[in-house]
Amino acid sequence: MRKIGAIMAMVVLLAPLVLPRVSAQQEINVFYQMTPGEDAIFRKILQQTGKDLNIKVKPINMDTIDTMNKVSAEVRAGGKGSVNVIFTDVTYVGMWYKSGTYLDLTSRFNDWKDKPDIFELILDAGIIEDKIVALPLRTDCEVLYYNEEMFNKYSVPTPDTWESWDDFYSAAKTFKEKTGTPRFGMKGNLYEGLTCDFLSYVWAAGGRVADPQGNVYFNSPETIEALNFLRKLRDEGLIHRNSRIWKEGSIVEEGMIGNQIYMAMDWPYAMSMLQGAGRTQWKVALTPPGPKTRATALGGWYFVIPKSAPNLDITWEFVKHMLGDKMQLLMNEKLGWAMANKNAWQVDESWPQWQKDLVNTQREMLNKYAMPRPKIARWTEVSYAIQMCFDRVIYRGEDIAQIVERTAREIQKIIEEG
Repeated sequence: MRKIGAIMAMVVLLAPLVLPRVSAQQEINVFYQMTPGEDAIFRKILQQTGKDLNIKVKPINMDTIDTMNKVSAEVRAGGKGSVNVIFTDVTYVGMWYKSGTYLDLTSRFNDWKDKPDIFELILDAGIIEDKIVALPLRTDCEVLYYNEEMFNKYSVPTPDTWESWDDFYSAAKTFKEKTGTPRFGMKGNLYEGLTCDFLSYVWAAGGRVADPQGNVYFNSPETIEALNFLRKLRDEGLIHRNSRIWKEGSIVEEGMIGNQIYMAMDWPYAMSMLQGAGRTQWKVALTPPGPKTRATALGGWYFVIPKSAPNLDITWEFVKHMLGDKMQLLMNEKLGWAMANKNAWQVDESWPQWQKDLVNTQREMLNKYAMPRPKIARWTEVSYAIQMCFDRVIYRGEDIAQIVERTAREIQKIIEEG
């Protein structure tokens, strides 16, 4: 098998010879929202893209909602705006569609003769009513992290042997009985991470939130089944109490690295944090099998080009280049992202075992079990309603059927008011 380093070197050498050249006087403005650490690396990658295409790429790190408002104002004003392309979270695709400010990329993508091989599920997450609203740059999904050392110490069957939620429950119960403390953690703070965790159980039970036509199915027996299972974990004290305040960063730093918990679902970046802290006993597995399937929330970044974008041809060349093998491999190497282009998922035999395991587990989850959040224009409000449903049932102990029915009505109202 070819080494990624060798591939990278070859592509870097060859790419400038085959890429289209455009005027050095032209500039595109690229908007995104990113943490400072990633931003510093990403700016260098954008700089490299500019050199390859002989254009100036101006990176602008800005809140996504602020960017959406800016684009909406420019589209309403008519003419050309200042935003060429936006990297947006997959959760906002429905909002871009509803706003009507996006450029339909369907024909451009279909006419792209040497387009890369993109995961079908990931590509579909950017399509609404047969229109490509957004194209994926990178992707990821949650996996199950577990402390193999503690599973072995307490003779608990590891997640790769689990066949149902019963096995998951038995593991959580055994840890509580043998250590006196709950060892299962969740990202249970009231934010989008809780929605991802919670929906994984709803989907695994066969449930869903709503369909593309706006019909709400949240008040289903499957949602109730998922909440009954989570309520059982809560009632028996099997969910770590700090779950109520944990988000994706803190659950790793306090829960996993701090040895407070032995299993939790989280995004792939967590493994790098664990390895950096010397917690090599942590492994990854597929998410627990539910009554109907396994499930995980699809994450990732998508390209959106506004209707008002200037220099459309150059902007499209930029998108194509960022989806090509060279840049996708570079982002995988420098940022550790799982990319939309399948060629950037090649496993190198020189990698440490933890990295191979993570890539292979992610690939299987994305191929079979990943689920995008519904493409709803006002998703942030729907998501908050789902979070409050979890809060009322799991944290406050309110009646499951009543809260699920109330939440479904709230979701229906949000969708109808659009």
